[in-house]
Amino acid sequence: MQTPLKSWSGNWLDAYLEHDDQNEPGTEKRFAALADPRFKVRLKLMEEALSDKPDALVIIDPLELLFRIDTTSKVFVLSLYSELRRLLSRFQHVAMLITFNLRKRDKKGTQSDLLTDQRGWLEEVCGTLDILNRSDVRLGMDHYGEDARVINGIRRGEDLHPLIVKPVEIAPDIYAGFELCPSDVFTTASLFTPKQREYWGKLPNE
Repeated sequence: MQTPLKSWSGNWLDAYLEHDDQNEPGTEKRFAALADPRFKVRLKLMEEALSDKPDALVIIDPLELLFRIDTTSKVFVLSLYSELRRLLSRFQHVAMLITFNLRKRDKKGTQSDLLTDQRGWLEEVCGTLDILNRSDVRLGMDHYGEDARVINGIRRGEDLHPLIVKPVEIAPDIYAGFELCPSDVFTTASLFTPKQREYWGKLPNE
């Protein structure tokens, strides 16, 4: 990512990458913050960055690599959650996008389906479930069929509807984003009851 980052114009992006030249200012600051075991040092790094860009979108990918806390301890998790909320209360135009990894698939259990059981699927997110449960929006993205991806989740006080997308191939093995999949191809078999599918089949193709 180093070359594309340097080619972007303007001063609107602060990148603190792990896999980058350590002489890059952001990467150097990141490793310096990680050298201190206290997660408040990393929060201070975020606070300094937000003081310069108070309407930023903050992306932490993934959370546990930046804040190395004991995720089995509710005290540590809720302490971090409170600090993140404090930052959001001070910088009220900031949004945070935090990513989490899924647990390894349990061969003995039943795999949750993100399309039809988003709550069950989100329970399979590893580690910091106390943080995830307190997020305003919880979104997941998973494989669906051979090529498609399903996006579904939960928003506080509001229903979300699943999306199924597929990558757009503009040349062999060259892709340019995603596009929505036709509903009649992917979703009717999974989301509708037999009677609903019967009604769906009677609708005009348009």
